[in-house]
Amino acid sequence: LSRALLGIRTAGEEMRNQIEVNAKSAKAVVEIGQVLGIEDTDACIFNRAANIVGKKLRYDRVMIMIANDEKTFLSYRGGYGFTPVEMLHIGEYQICLEGSSEGVFYDAFRKSRTMLVNDIEWLKNKFPQSREMADRIKPRSFVITPIEAEGAPIGIMIAGNTVTLRRLDSNDTHRVMGVAQHIGCVYRRQQCEAQQVEFKRQIVQLQKMEALGTLAGGIAHDF
Repeated sequence: LSRALLGIRTAGEEMRNQIEVNAKSAKAVVEIGQVLGIEDTDACIFNRAANIVGKKLRYDRVMIMIANDEKTFLSYRGGYGFTPVEMLHIGEYQICLEGSSEGVFYDAFRKSRTMLVNDIEWLKNKFPQSREMADRIKPRSFVITPIEAEGAPIGIMIAGNTVTLRRLDSNDTHRVMGVAQHIGCVYRRQQCEAQQVEFKRQIVQLQKMEALGTLAGGIAHDF
């Protein structure tokens, strides 16, 4: 009976600790969503998001890569925790999405698949194309998830640790996925707003041309 009670008490403490972790994670994700929703046309949404994720959710490294309009390659658009030397390489980093491209980044984008990696040697053997990047950044563990807008992938987000020894788990997967959903929604909204601004500009231009045509017609009539 004593052992049973001790087991129940231990399980209760573990459950309470897990509830506290989940509550903190949920709060952080909500805060991130609120900050990303703030209008700031002068700041890059991806760089802002990477900094928020790194600081709020406590990851050593965060990287966001976005596909071009033709979905032919992924390029670096925002990051957190990289040294100036690492940025010399990361800032120009691109991943081809055409032909026989492979690798963990390509796989996550094309298959819209979230992956949790705690075994870097497994990663190198499973995706040899990712070996160079792994050797350069030297991650201990990371989560990679697609960023989607209207059900279609527009990029990927990678969050992980290079110094911190904490082993990532399913809670990290859900946190990173939740943030990626926020980023996709904000990105899509900003795109729609940019399109509306462009449409308004075109309408004004057409109205000016119409007024000019009317004026020219009136002058020709007077002549």
